[in-house]
Amino acid sequence: MTAPGPGSLYWRYAGDRRALLLLGRVGLLELMFPALGAGVVEHSAFYTEPWARTLRSIPRIAGVVYDGPAAGSTAHGIRELHHGITGRDDQGRRYHALDPEVWFWAHATMFDAVLQIAEVFDRPLTEAEREQLYAESVLIYRRYGVSDRPVPGDWAEFHAYFERVCAEQLELTPAARALLAFVQRPETMAQPWLPAPLWRLVAPLVGRVLWFLTRGLSPPVVRAKIGACWRPVDQQRFVRFAAVVARLWPLLPYRLRYLPRARVAFARTKTGRDNRQSWGRRRSVPFADARSRSGG
Repeated sequence: MTAPGPGSLYWRYAGDRRALLLLGRVGLLELMFPALGAGVVEHSAFYTEPWARTLRSIPRIAGVVYDGPAAGSTAHGIRELHHGITGRDDQGRRYHALDPEVWFWAHATMFDAVLQIAEVFDRPLTEAEREQLYAESVLIYRRYGVSDRPVPGDWAEFHAYFERVCAEQLELTPAARALLAFVQRPETMAQPWLPAPLWRLVAPLVGRVLWFLTRGLSPPVVRAKIGACWRPVDQQRFVRFAAVVARLWPLLPYRLRYLPRARVAFARTKTGRDNRQSWGRRRSVPFADARSRSGG
């Protein structure tokens, strides 16, 4: 298989701004992994500027997919930034960001986000499409030049690996606790857009939305580990919300639907705008069934 490009599933979904709806899920999955959580706390501006840190990371990661001949260089640049991220977590366990087990879990959360954009907010994928999307994600991972040792061989193996890590390795680390505090009380979270007085006014609403999305999108085993309540009525509301997003998303302006790095790549490769608009068409597969098969 060649590197993902025009016509690939990864190309279709990795630059979709609906990924922003998944920030709570991705953040928890990463920060509950002890080595990742410790590295973020000790070697980044997580506590002082969490939004800015996230918004700096998203374009770089998108570049590994969309930078064409320069994608390998983009990936190597990201890897080089992590050479010095090493230490011990709060339990005294040693970690290094470039440990293949650690690096692959970070990549797995990115692949999982791409999968969820499709399965939850666009359309359920077939088993063949899941296999294709996972195979494409492995090619993206290899651009970083980190060992393939922990990489599952196919989609079924990845699905089992993902569930096993969620059940057996994820913990409520100090970093995860801090993220949950930010999500539930966003007025405590530094943000670069609004003056502080205005932010304090709108933050409670933002917090309710963030907490709802974080609970709804988190795998059930993770939801249990963070002690989050999720009632049948919450699930019904979430299903309706996801259906509205799927229906309205293709109607938004093109520049709002895709990250700048993706739009540049689409223009460079002359990916037709009509084809991109057709990507949002849904098949008549029950949403709840898609959620159960995608691990959410």
